[in-house]
Amino acid sequence: MEVKRRRILEETRDIDADSDGEGGGDDDDSDSSSSSEEEDSDDEEDETAELLRELEKIKRERAEHREKEVCFPLGWVLRHGTMMLIWRCVIGTGETRG
Repeated sequence: MEVKRRRILEETRDIDADSDGEGGGDDDDSDSSSSSEEEDSDDEEDETAELLRELEKIKRERAEHREKEVCFPLGWVLRHGTMMLIWRCVIGTGETRG
């Protein structure tokens, strides 16, 4: 997921860079620098909003996965002098037996 998120961000930046390069060059230096600062701020806000949307999507996906997951103990094992309970987790089918 991390690689996919980075790839999306890179593609978004490339698109933004391409669209920024299409503008005219008639601005004087003071307007250019202030508009550049505003664009940087807008870009940061856009990136932050995109990251928050991606985070919410990941949280939803994990919550859905946990809802479907069923775990049960398999047994105890001794590892490095410590007793540990081994769990088996599987994705449930959503069916109930009765």
